[in-house]
Formats: sequence, structure tokens, C-alpha cells
Amino acid sequence: MLPVRNDDTNDLTQALTPDQAQLQVPRRRRCRCCSCVCDEASCPGVCHAAHGFSPKTPGKGFLALATLEGLFEVAFCVYVLMDSELNDNVYTWFNCGLALWVTFAFVYFAWDAVWAENAAQVFSAIAMSVFGTVYIAFKFVYPDEGLGETWEQSKLVVLLAKCVFQAMYIGLAYPVVQSFGFSAWKVIGGDSKLNEMYTNFLWAWALLRLDLVLAATLVLMYGFFFSDRSRFQEADNEILLNSAALVVTLAVAIFAWLALTQEWRSCLYLFYFWSLAQPTYIGYKMYCIFSGACFIPQAALDAGTTQFLVLGGFAIVMKVACIVSVARCHGRFGEGLKSRVFLKSAS
Repeated sequence: MLPVRNDDTNDLTQALTPDQAQLQVPRRRRCRCCSCVCDEASCPGVCHAAHGFSPKTPGKGFLALATLEGLFEVAFCVYVLMDSELNDNVYTWFNCGLALWVTFAFVYFAWDAVWAENAAQVFSAIAMSVFGTVYIAFKFVYPDEGLGETWEQSKLVVLLAKCVFQAMYIGLAYPVVQSFGFSAWKVIGGDSKLNEMYTNFLWAWALLRLDLVLAATLVLMYGFFFSDRSRFQEADNEILLNSAALVVTLAVAIFAWLALTQEWRSCLYLFYFWSLAQPTYIGYKMYCIFSGACFIPQAALDAGTTQFLVLGGFAIVMKVACIVSVARCHGRFGEGLKSRVFLKSAS
């Protein structure tokens, strides 16, 4: 029997068997609304980093670059919005709003990836950075009346700076991922089977959030595309429909996270249903826009539409990846991840 010291009284108050002592862990903060555990195992990241963790040099460099780029893009958007000639132009606000949203999403994914030591989240961060680079490239090639002379005078510098940042992120990705390991060791230990299952969970957790960010980005692009109400009679209905779909996507993502950590097998079928319905609708809208079969006139097939088609295709691919990742976790329910990692309590 092994004695256990009481943290409050500093006395030996109880005795546990060796097996019980091995499973004894510090009390974790639980959500009051449910039985889930929100900590460094089930919700790793900036807010729940492993105790004693500090990013290594590649991670610090990655975070420094991401933060510097974020500040640069915020400053440039403010500079564009300060142009008095563009203050009343709705296209200016949509362009800058979309750019800021992509930037904030990238910076969040970058910080979360390093502090969670989540290789899948590094992929999400670079994916958002690539989308930002493609977005700037589109605005460089296709003139936009909503950005005015300020953009025309600065677009080459902005594009070159973004490409330099992009190249450095890609170059740092491998060293950053190779520096990971401390958090997994703190949570899992040396069990290779648990490590494999936990890696599957981290991929699912990262792709769920990437899918949510892409859904929000699509709504913003809808708002931009339909901002000229005179061209589209059904614009308001489309924006409301996609905003409602975003709310449902958020709810389903939270529900899927709960189902994965609590191993609610039957509840994941709701996630699968929504995950198949959403890309089907996106694909239908992509077909309508490209073919002119919907209410959008063929004349509207311009650079803005091309951006939507690119993002819609990427969103469908990521949704499929998310389904596969969640299904891999689903198939390993009952093998010990919940009891030995998420709950860490003896049965």
C-alpha cells in the first residue's frame, strides 16, 4: 500500500494500492453543464498547455513570424481604411474584414499549434496562411474598386512580404513538428497504442476547428459577393441561410468534440449527417455559380466568384478529411483513451 499526502493538510490521510496510485492525478476543472473534462488532454492549446511546457526555438521562431505578419496585415488594413475616399465603399470593408478574419484565424492556429504541440494544427495554420496568400494574389492580379489607389501603390510590396512569410512558415514546419513531444509525454507517457489514438484525436480536433473557420470564411465571402443587392434578388435569403448553417456547424463541432472525448458512439451519427449535408450544399452552389444555373447571372463569373470556387473546393476537401479523422477516432472507442487519458480515473 502506498500512502498519499493530502495537499491541504500535509498529512497522510489515505492509502492506495500501487495500481490506484498510478491512476491518481490532480483534480481537473470540469464544465458545470456536463461531465466533460476541459484540460491539456481533451482541449490542448494556449489556454490548456501542459504543465511546465515551454516552446523550443523552432516554435518560438514560428510564433514570432506569425505574430509579426499579423501585426503587419492589421496595420495595412487600418491604413487602407483610413483613406477618406474609401470610407463609404462597402467593398473596402468586406475586403479588409475578410483579410483580417483570415489573419486572425492563422495567428490563432499558429499559437495553438505550438502550445498544444499539435502537428495537425500546424497544418491548419499553414493552410490558412496559404489561403491568405492566394487571396492577396487574386487582388494583385484582378483590380478591385474597393481598395483604391492605396492598394495599387502598395500591392507589390504586400504580395512580396506575404510570399516571404509563407516560404518561412513552410520551411519552419518540419523543425517545429520535430520539436514536439513534451506535451504528449505528459499526457500519454510511453504507451505507443495510446499515443496513436491520441494523435488521431488531435487531428480530428484540429480539423473540426479548421472546418468551422472555413465555414465562417464562406459566410464572409457570401456577404462580399452579395453586397450589391441590386444584382441578386435572393441575396438576403442566401446570407441568412449560410449564417444559420454556420451556427449549426459551430454546435455540431462542439457536439463532436464532446462525443469524441466522452466516446458517445451513437451521437457521432449526427455529426456524420451534417458533415455530408454541408459539402453537398456547397458543391451545389459551386455548380450554380460556375454554370449560371442558379439566380446568379453568368456575367457575375469574375475574380470574386473564382475565389469562392477555390475556397468552396478546399472546404469540401477539408470536410472529407474531418469525417475520416473523426471516423478513425470513432473506430477506436473503448480501447482506453477515455478512461486513461481524458478521465484518468479507475473504473
